[in-house]
Amino acid sequence: QKLQNISTKFQERTGSRFPGCVGAIDGISIRCREPFDSETPNASQYKNRKGFFSFNVQAISDADYIFTHASIETAGTTHDWMAWQCSPLFDLLEEKGLPPGFWIAGDDAYVCSEYLLTPYPGKILEKRKIPLISSNPAAGFI
Repeated sequence: QKLQNISTKFQERTGSRFPGCVGAIDGISIRCREPFDSETPNASQYKNRKGFFSFNVQAISDADYIFTHASIETAGTTHDWMAWQCSPLFDLLEEKGLPPGFWIAGDDAYVCSEYLLTPYPGKILEKRKIPLISSNPAAGFI
């Protein structure tokens, strides 16, 4: 019932464009102090591409922008997909998935799966075959 409520909220916010969506995932660099040598064998792994020390926090929010999951497992230089794979929720979803019809939205930093939908890269499609995203289903293709 809880997943259905979240899905309904996403549909209301998006004009019913994302039925079944129960979360949105992304990574964020949370600033931290430079780790001491006694805390990690390689402090430089915490210095991210923006030049500050951080953790890569993987977070999932619901349609009300409330975190339903957060994982602080990896250093700031870690790519979002790798950081997600280090999350305890990743292991659970890989093993059990989500109930049929439900999914989490992610950006192109993540790998598409049965429970995690990501944008299609579209790199090999001809321009005329890329579908339009429209509220009008008769809009067709460009």
